[in-house]
Amino acid sequence: MGKITFYCAICAGPLYEWGLRKASTAQPGDDENGLFDDDCECSDQSDDGDDGDDDEDGEDNEDPAKHTEYCPYSQGYWGDILSEGDIAWLKRVRMLRMRGEYDKNEDESELPNDGDGSCYLTPIGEYDSWFAFTLPGSDESLWPNQDGFLVHDACWQLLHLVHKTTKPGQRPLDPRRVYLTMMARVTDCNDTYLRWRDPRLYGGTTQFAGQEWEAFPGYEWLVADPLKDIDLSELVKKSTLVEPRTQNQNVARRSIPADPFAKLPIEVHYMIMELLPSETVLNLLLSSRSFRGASTCLPRAFWRSRIYTDTPWIAGTSLFETVSNMDEKVDYRKLLSLLKESSASLPEGKNTRYETDLSLKNRRRIWSCCEGILEILSRRTTESGSVSSKLEFITRSQVARIRKVTDYREMSELIESETYFRPTILDPPLLSSLTVYFSKQTSITGIEWHLEGEESGRLFGKRDMGMQSAALPPDLVITGIVVSLGPESLKDSDRRVCGLGLLAMDNSDQARIKLGKWTENDIVKIFRPTGTQPAAAVVGITGQYSDIGITKFGILVANLIS
Repeated sequence: MGKITFYCAICAGPLYEWGLRKASTAQPGDDENGLFDDDCECSDQSDDGDDGDDDEDGEDNEDPAKHTEYCPYSQGYWGDILSEGDIAWLKRVRMLRMRGEYDKNEDESELPNDGDGSCYLTPIGEYDSWFAFTLPGSDESLWPNQDGFLVHDACWQLLHLVHKTTKPGQRPLDPRRVYLTMMARVTDCNDTYLRWRDPRLYGGTTQFAGQEWEAFPGYEWLVADPLKDIDLSELVKKSTLVEPRTQNQNVARRSIPADPFAKLPIEVHYMIMELLPSETVLNLLLSSRSFRGASTCLPRAFWRSRIYTDTPWIAGTSLFETVSNMDEKVDYRKLLSLLKESSASLPEGKNTRYETDLSLKNRRRIWSCCEGILEILSRRTTESGSVSSKLEFITRSQVARIRKVTDYREMSELIESETYFRPTILDPPLLSSLTVYFSKQTSITGIEWHLEGEESGRLFGKRDMGMQSAALPPDLVITGIVVSLGPESLKDSDRRVCGLGLLAMDNSDQARIKLGKWTENDIVKIFRPTGTQPAAAVVGITGQYSDIGITKFGILVANLIS
């Protein structure tokens, strides 16, 4: 396949640590083979015989801007602020992939695999630009965007931490949903990083993600270990109270009578503000004089609560363990301000020469990337409907290709998705109706399931102008799905899903419900559980689609009898 340098699908950072740090700033014990040779090649560019002038600005020589553009000294990270251990996390790489997703038949068509079809994260392997990703004890090369998606182990851990912290009431993060969402962002198999199309990703790394990662002084923070045990004791010490602050308990009572909150005790004001996010608190201060008055003497508990909401990336660090040793002395308002300052975005994206908060800044950057990814996941769930985590865990897919996509523009629009028409194992809501949507060419572009008790349908694909609906009998148990790919005379490249049929328990060979266009000479594909899955039930559909139509289609199967 040739040399292609891929980057992390979550943070777009490099997947290796060699050749990033300057040899001139190596630290004792560093592996010399992993350093970048940054010997200056421009210091003797003038041969005027003026010796001594070169050393007059000796301190300035450390400034890469004093060197020519192609001088090696203008490249590489400062090794005295970014240690070998600070970048060791980069090489700890895993691949998110589907187990037994597709097999090839003799005619190169893709058929369901008898494997379990689940999504999983590989053990830590080794990435190489020439030989892709390999696992210990295996010679097989796994290629990004084709066999799966490469992520830093640290980034994957942070993605789970962000999900747990920001969405505590939701089920654990499902790797398969992450995988399908990543698949939807692939525009070309040679994309070196995913196009998430969200401003929170990637926070500055893409400008350095070339054929090789470009390491320049001043951008050490982009590769600093985000899971490093950050020492926040200095910030906590700077936040200790010199003297106790007094509170004016009568300040809220000065509000004008028109303020509906004026009669509330000041303690209630504090309780309300502690429970609200900072943006809402600000709106409250703008609309209520009594809250504005209360805000001038907020208790320490309020400012402590702001640390969780305003600097969520602190979760998982030792901050509050450090604070617990001096809890009665800490000024949480000052601590919050220092935390924001230490992890704030950098002017022009560059850190200072002797920056000390590299890991904290990168942790915030990757945290923001994870928030963007999780929001994209939530939008996909809203469209296709929710499903219980227990059912999702035991569900497997059986997928076949409808047609091969060769047009680059369509390739960039492909979306992988799955839609459950049975969202729970026990007592699922009944199916009430089924709607299919058609393009002008009469091929099916979308399939929407309507469940009793749900306001909106569960959509696979895209809605279009043409549509056809059918009410589904309450006793219907779907045992398989049949799709028509049009007349036999069509070329394989012109295949489309033209008709959709539902197989039921009362007749496993004849579709009980038919929608779309059918002819006697149609090529059809039948999807139902294999003979080795006698107790399996069809719980949904899955596949791939574009604006033109469905390119891959299949069923979701689960063994509901444990």
